[in-house]
Amino acid sequence: NGLDRSADGDLSKQKRRVQISLKWAACCVFNPAREQLAVLEVSLGWARELSDPRSVVRCLCWMAWLSHVVGEQQRAVTLYEQALASSDALHDDALVAQIHANIGLSYAMAARYDEARAALSTSVSRRKRADASGNSQGTTPNVAGGGYGYTLAYLGMIAGERGEFEEAYRSLKQALTIVEATGRLALIGAVLTLRAMVESWQHDWPACARTASEVHSIAERVNGGYLRAMSQTLSGAARVIGQADHDGIEVLRASVEWLDVHQILLSMSWNEAWLAEGLLALGRHDEAEHHARRALARRDQWDALGEAAAHRVLAGVSLVRDGDTSRAQLALENARMCAHNKGSRRELALIDLQSSQARARHQRC
Repeated sequence: NGLDRSADGDLSKQKRRVQISLKWAACCVFNPAREQLAVLEVSLGWARELSDPRSVVRCLCWMAWLSHVVGEQQRAVTLYEQALASSDALHDDALVAQIHANIGLSYAMAARYDEARAALSTSVSRRKRADASGNSQGTTPNVAGGGYGYTLAYLGMIAGERGEFEEAYRSLKQALTIVEATGRLALIGAVLTLRAMVESWQHDWPACARTASEVHSIAERVNGGYLRAMSQTLSGAARVIGQADHDGIEVLRASVEWLDVHQILLSMSWNEAWLAEGLLALGRHDEAEHHARRALARRDQWDALGEAAAHRVLAGVSLVRDGDTSRAQLALENARMCAHNKGSRRELALIDLQSSQARARHQRC
């Protein structure tokens, strides 16, 4: 704050303030918070006054990354697109590649998978061009480095969410090999989290539990709250849904509560949806409905990973608690629309199964 007050009109102090805030932003990877955006916004204004295009791009990228982590994907994409427009003068292919990748990550959280894949594929192509030319200056943030591997991991996650499991695991295996070579534990944990998500969607609960345990171990070593919370969602789902272990629901709940308190809402609809599914499996219908609706409330923030699953939970609640087949079928049609929009054959198969079960129940009644 003292530097802020004394920097007005002093170009050298403004430049120093911008550089300090960018170094500080790199540390925010481990404890991101919405309030950090205001600090970078001041630096962005001064970087523009200084006509420093590289610092402008770096500020925009860090602001976009923080917006992504706190669950504001539309704002993140807007900021990344501004960074992309400002990056032409820098002639940095690696920078452009990473910005495209980060745009893809935000589209993936919104379950806009065609746009996500297009951005991520563009990133891969630009990254290869950068590697071939040696034109890389490391301007933009990725998840603690190793952005190419993380890009491949997200392509794997998207494939898995759509039910293309062979392609998913192939991409994730390649991604893990790349990030392990960097030795960056937090990044390795992030890729393992994506693999465990795919395992959960495949309902391979033993594998999901093992991978979640690996993620938890890394989280403890790097003191990574987000990784710890994600490992809890995954291990809790494996226990409740995979093993009918009632105690696992408190692990799921602890994950959602931690993310909510710290406002790390990157994948909150997905976390809420797994908690809702676990509660439904335990017959706790009112709580299941509550968390399913919380998952759906995230849609306006471009957080749609858990949207279709939340509609399926509402269908289950309507059918089992209320005996309302018509409302259950309406919820399933909403789920089907979500699954169709994101091209998820996996979700469509689950919806078909649940629809058949609803019809059979109606006929018995």
